[in-house]
Amino acid sequence: MEAVKFKICEQCNGQGKVDGKKCQTCFGSRNFYFYNNNFLYWQKDISHSHIFVNEFKQFINIIINAALIMGVFLTLILVFVILDRVEFEPRLLWLFLTTPDPRNFHFWALVIRYVFILSFN
Repeated sequence: MEAVKFKICEQCNGQGKVDGKKCQTCFGSRNFYFYNNNFLYWQKDISHSHIFVNEFKQFINIIINAALIMGVFLTLILVFVILDRVEFEPRLLWLFLTTPDPRNFHFWALVIRYVFILSFN
């Protein structure tokens, strides 16, 4: 398969606008290609910096998602440990959660972190 060479619009010189209005030739897409009487266009900038930024965003998203998944599992483990400790008695659960304990600190820290993260979504 042969590589497609996009043309820069001659009407707007690749700017996408003529006299402040959208170019009538390329419809503001700046780069275009005709194939079998079909108008193909590409609006993304292709450069090393744009590719790096997009890959970096994907990498950060993977790290954030992995941390959230690990946090969910840690929270489930903490909930099961706490419920096992209070033997599934609701009154003992409230008493256990309000008394100072390292497991309670981790539990409430995870709850606050989830609320903080969810407030930005």
